[in-house]
Order: sequence, then C-alpha cells, then structure tokens
Amino acid sequence: MARSSRYHQADYAADYDHDRFGGGFGAGMEQDEVALYLRLLAGCKGPVLDAGCGTGKLSLPLLAGHLQTVSADLSPEMLSQARAKAGAAGLNLSGLLADIRALAFRDRSFAACVSSRALMHVPDWRRGLAELCRVTGDLLIFDIPPTWSSSGLDALRRRLEDRRPGHSGHPYHTFTAREVTRELRQHGFEVLEQHRAFFLPVAFHRRLERPALSRRLERIFSAMGLTHFLGAPVTLKARRRPPAAG
Repeated sequence: MARSSRYHQADYAADYDHDRFGGGFGAGMEQDEVALYLRLLAGCKGPVLDAGCGTGKLSLPLLAGHLQTVSADLSPEMLSQARAKAGAAGLNLSGLLADIRALAFRDRSFAACVSSRALMHVPDWRRGLAELCRVTGDLLIFDIPPTWSSSGLDALRRRLEDRRPGHSGHPYHTFTAREVTRELRQHGFEVLEQHRAFFLPVAFHRRLERPALSRRLERIFSAMGLTHFLGAPVTLKARRRPPAAG
C-alpha cells in the first residue's frame, strides 16, 4: 500500500483520526463505514486480515467482536497508533508491517480480508488486488473511489495540482466497476454486493459540518437515484467461487 512519505510521519499518524473522522460528520461517517463492514462480514468466524489497517478503524471493532484479526499496514507509525488505541480499549492487536503488493501469508490464510481506503493508494493496484485475493479463502470486502463520481472529479483535481511546481503527489487511483469485476473474476471471485455512500463529495460535507443537513441532502439524492449511479466510495463484497463440479 505504497503511499507518500508523509504517510510514514509520526505527526500524520497522530492526527489521522482527527483529520479524517473529527467533527460530527466525520464521526458519523466512521460509524456508518464500520457498521457496513461488520454487516458484510456477518457469519464470518475468522481469521480476518485487515489490509491497510491504518489506526485500527476496522481492526478494533473486529477484535471487540472476538474475531481473530491480523492488522497489516505499511506504516509503523500507523500501527503504533492502532496498538495504542487497542491497548486503551483492553484489546490485543496483532500488527504486522506489510505491503499489500507482497503479503507474507500462504494462499487462503484468512477466511476473510477487509481493506478500507487503501487500494486506491497502491501504485500497482492490480498486483495489490491479486495479493488480497490470493490470501483470502472466502470473503473479500474493500472499497474504491469510482471514476464516475465526485471522487473521480476530486482525483482529477489532485492530478492537476500534482503537475504544478512544488507539488509532489502520491498515487490515487479511481476505478470502474467493470475493470475491478474483471480482475476479481480472473482470481476466482464474484462480486456479491456493492454499496455506494455519498453523492456529494466528502470534502463538501466536511466543510459544511452540519451532519443532519448532510444526511437530508444525501437521502434526497439517493431517492432520486443519483447515489446509485454516481455515489462514492463504493464498497464491494466478493466471494471466492466454489470449484467447478466434476
């Protein structure tokens, strides 16, 4: 999950939760995302790999639910934050420094693999997705920013900014459902469910910082069918196909 050098800085890791999930909207977004992942994992007995675990957004609820969980991230600073949060919650987090593109696990080591806000930062995302598929025995749940969405427009803005003198950006990919589905099928997985979150850019909701109004606006766009086609991010639940009979 190669990212910019800033991702490895201690102050970035220390401020990460506040930057991403601070305020009323951020807290609600985190709660909704965690609830979605837990629902999609319902019935899983573990073990689970949290690939690109960051500060433990998914790992801690999984551990609290008594699921055997391995938390992997490229940043020791992020893992340190995750361990500290786990310790404060009375949980024992098993953290591992790892690159999504080269996971040090045997094939199908985990009943399920979850990955949140990570694949879009991997330079060779196909290789990263192939590795996630390889180590997953049954369920793979991850999210992507779709090209045709507010995230896609924001990614275009970032790429334009990165071309300006003095800017050194980091990889940020957007995806089409077709190409991701095709890659999953090549590795023996079929998409079971897709869930789109927001029609309006998350950055807009953060600046607005009126969670109740954000919810009302998003309900309107969802009722109009706009979120179904243009919402972001998209969270996918895929399952390994059973071997062909005979």
